[in-house]
Parts: sequence; structure tokens; C-alpha cells
Amino acid sequence: MHARAKGPVAPQVYRLAFSTAAAPWRARSQQRACGVQTRSAPPEAAQETLSLDTFTPGNLHISKPAPCIGRMRWPAWRHGRFRLLMKRERPVLASRRSVRFVAASRRKLAKLRTLLLDRLLQGYEPTPELASILLVYLVQGVLGLARLATVFYFKDELKLSPSQLAMLSGVQTLPWTIKPLYGFLSDAVPLFGYHRRSYLSLAGALGAASWLGLATWAHTPAQALLCSTLASLAVAISDVVADGLVVERVRENSQERAGSLQSLCWGISAFGGLVTSYFSGSLLERFTPRQIFLMTATFPLMISTVSFFIDERPSYSEQALVQERSTGSAASQDGSRVHQATKWSRYSEQVARDARELLSKLWNAIRQPSILYPTAFVFLWQATPSAETAFFYYMTNELHFGPEFLGRIRIISSAAMLVGVFVYNRFLQRVPIKSMLRWSTILSVPLGLSQLILVTGLNTRWGIPNSWFVLGDAAVLTALGQVAFMPTLVLAARLCPPGAESVVFATLMSLYNASGVLGTEMGALLTQVLGVTEQNFTNLWALITICNLSSLLPLLFIDFLDRAPIDRNAAMSSTDTAAAASEEFTDLDGLERGHSSVTESTKNANARSRR
Repeated sequence: MHARAKGPVAPQVYRLAFSTAAAPWRARSQQRACGVQTRSAPPEAAQETLSLDTFTPGNLHISKPAPCIGRMRWPAWRHGRFRLLMKRERPVLASRRSVRFVAASRRKLAKLRTLLLDRLLQGYEPTPELASILLVYLVQGVLGLARLATVFYFKDELKLSPSQLAMLSGVQTLPWTIKPLYGFLSDAVPLFGYHRRSYLSLAGALGAASWLGLATWAHTPAQALLCSTLASLAVAISDVVADGLVVERVRENSQERAGSLQSLCWGISAFGGLVTSYFSGSLLERFTPRQIFLMTATFPLMISTVSFFIDERPSYSEQALVQERSTGSAASQDGSRVHQATKWSRYSEQVARDARELLSKLWNAIRQPSILYPTAFVFLWQATPSAETAFFYYMTNELHFGPEFLGRIRIISSAAMLVGVFVYNRFLQRVPIKSMLRWSTILSVPLGLSQLILVTGLNTRWGIPNSWFVLGDAAVLTALGQVAFMPTLVLAARLCPPGAESVVFATLMSLYNASGVLGTEMGALLTQVLGVTEQNFTNLWALITICNLSSLLPLLFIDFLDRAPIDRNAAMSSTDTAAAASEEFTDLDGLERGHSSVTESTKNANARSRR
């Protein structure tokens, strides 16, 4: 009565047979899709109710094995009478789905980790030490949160005039002019047995104390100047130590990756500054400057905390002290005193010897005409006066721009700096340095004089709102300033002679900072002479004109660049410059990162880019 089944019969086929009895037309269509053929049976047989006891596989002809059921949509052959059998199948399907889900999740995590390592971390393994170094750079960018608050604090609470504020701004920058000293001390004189950890921890504590002093203690211009200068000193020290750590890690890797870590650190610092650019103004709408100083005081404490994750061995003198105590030669109190005296004697001799060697290298390098003349030109190029502070007073007191809008200007300026770096790397890196500086200086004059349109009110007659004009002016000037600054970084890296790369580069960058301080002080003097005050802006147009036209004077000495030992056809991007500088550093460092100001001329954008 029953035909003999051909081939193996799997349990799934029984389920198909049950569906045949319940829904013949649906089952047959699915059987044809899977290649399963049934023999003709009497019509009354299709109406019989089959069960596990009465069913036999003989009434089916299997032309394909049972796995075809896996390709069928289970709602098509499911029937309510046999849900029990389907429930037995579900755990198997669920387990398979979970396995596939776990495998897909692992693949996605592997791709994410590869992307994180190759793109974001430049191939470096994520370690606590790397996270600590990156956090130091991030904090340096985030500290821009209090920049606008500091300016408004001096302007509104301490009632300083534009010339006084410009003069104090120059004094605050002085710690950046002696960066080689910090690098020399951190290399030669360990604190508490460490060269890096201790200085980072000290810088963080000093920065937190300075901002806390501004928030609670400073009530006079002298007190505020002291606290703000110490805060700048703390950032400069942490900058030097962090750059030293980066240089040490770069030497441990291949030359192809020499600039990748430095570029990563620059990017992290720029990201921190970009994030806080807008909030520096919006927070000032809701909080007082002292409250913002109190918030800012928490960030340097992060540097002190992560300094303990730096992988650094104790200095040789501390190891010698431990060894002597373990052997008994320094076990007594007198022995400890003798050892301390011997240790400080060795320190003084080593520091004196290193200082003489350092100064000798520096003097031999600086007096070379190939370094002296190009450095003199860049110094003169940066030392022209600035009208930045007076223009800030004009925007706040005359145009009545609030802190929130000034924060928008800062974020536009920060983005424009990144655009300037991209434009230089993409289109201008093969342009000779001399031509680049000449044409950028010439182009900066008419663009800088565009501020006269705002001062005289011509933009409103043309239908351009003051806010839109200021935003566009800040974006264009900052981008051009960054484009003009990149060749000076290339020049500084190329001027460093073999054997004295670190000290010469750090000294050059410090001289650049000193020229910026000189330009700020000259701008303060001109502001005082022309009688520009917080309420009188009658001669502001004359101040802007003099400051912009004076930037053309250094072009008289641009031929000094012909003595620079640099191939004018060589292309060198900002990343390559960082790589070259980092690769050659031995003891000190001087690379610096940029913070955009509220609005500034091209020369001022260059000065800000080094801090």
C-alpha cells in the first residue's frame, strides 16, 4: 500500500508530511520549491488526520534531502496543530542566530579597533601612558575655555584701558619666551627622582593654584597679572615636558612614523581648543569670570593625576641611594647626609657641564650667517605692532557684541586655522618660502585694512551687518595667517644644524614668541599715544592703518632668507616638519600649538599659532 521511500528521511520531512495533511495546496507548492515530490493518493487520504503513531514515511518520495526546509519561510508551512514540533525547532534556530550575531559583532569590533589604531592613534597601541600624554595636550587646548573670561575680567572688573590690557597681555606671554630653560631643567635636574613625572605634576598643581587664585584671591591688576602669568608658566612647562615625552617615544619607533605621534598630539590639542571655542563665550553669558576660573582650575589637576601613569624609571642618583642603603653604606643618618651632599655636588657639576655645552652649541649655531639672517627677518616680521586689543574694545563697547558672539568668532577662527593648514599642505607646500612670505605679507595689508570698513560704518551702508562682516573678516585673516605661518615652521626646522637641533629649534621658537611680545607692547604704546580708550575710538582708524602698513617694513630685509640652508624646490608639509623636528630632537624641544584669538591681523594669527 505504501511506496518505499528512496534516500534518507530526516525529522524535518515528518513535519512537512504533517503540513501536507493539514494544508495540501500549501505543502505541495513548498514541496515543488524544495524538490520534494509526493505520489498520488486517494482524495479521502488527504482528509485523514495523521499522527506520529499512524504516519509512515512510505507515502513520500524524497528527491532532495531535508535541508531544503531551511530555505523555506517557516510561516508558509507552519500549522497551528503542530506548533509543538515547531517549538522544538526554535531553540536550534535561536542558537544559530546567536552564534552568527556574536561572530558579526566580533568582526565589527575588530574593524572598529583597526580604525581606531590606524586612523585615530596612528598605529600606536592604546596604553595608559599614551592616554596620559594625549590628555596633557587635550587639557592645553581645553584651557582656552577661560581666555575670553580673562579678557572680560581685566576689562570690566579691573577697569583696564586698551593700552593697559595690551601691555599686560604681553607680560603674560613672557613664560613662553624661555621655553629652552624648562627643557634644560627637566632633562638635567630631576625632582623627587624623576625627570618627567615630577615636572608634569608640578605644572598641573601650579596651574590649578593659579586659576584658583584668579577665582578667589586676585582683586587688583598686580594680583591678577601674577596669577595669569603663573598659569601661562604652568602651560609652558607642561608643554615642554609633554613634547619631551613625545620625542622620546618617537625615537623608539621607525623613522616613517616619526611625525605621526606629534601630529596626533597637535590634533588632540586643536580638537580641545575647537570644542571650547564656542563655550568660552556661551558660558560667560551664564556665569561670572570668577566662576569660569574655578571651573578651569579642575583641568590642570588632571595633568597632575595622569603624570603617575608615565612610564619613567627613577634617575641614576636615586637608584644609587637605594643601593647604598641596601648595602649599609648610607644606613646611618650621617651616611644619608654625606650621600645627599655628594648627590647635590654631582648634580651641580653635571648641570654646569651641560649648561656650558648647551650654550656653546647655541652660540656656535646662532652666529652662523645661514641661521642669524633668516632668524632676524622672521623676528622683524613678527615684531610689528598690533591693534588687536583696541579692536576688541571697539567690538564690545561700540558694536556691543556679547560674549556668546565672540565665542562664535573664536570657533570660526579655529576652523579657519585648520583650513589654512589644509590649503598649505594641499596646494602651497612646493612654493618657495621667500615667495610665500613676501606675497602673504603683501596680501595681508589690504585684508587687514578691511577693518576700516567696519570702523567707518561703510559695511552698513552696503547692507552688510556688522556681525557678518566681523565673522568673515576673522575667518579670512586667520586662514591667511596660518598659511603664512607654516613656512616659518619649515624654516625653523631647516635652520637647525646637526648636533644642536633641539636647542636651536627651541631657541628659534622662543625668539618668535619674544617678537610677538614686542609687537604687542608696541601696539600698546601706539594705542596710548593715539588716545584710543575704552570710550574714545576716534583715532582707531589711524591705529589700524599704522599697524597694517608697518607689516610691510620687514620686506626690506626679505633677502636675508637667501642665506637659509633650504632647498626652495623641496616640499615639506606641516606633518613632515613635525616629523623632522621630532626626529632630530635629543634633549629639548620647542614645538608649539596654536590658539586663535578673537579677531586679529595676519601677523597676530602667526603669533598665536606658536603658543
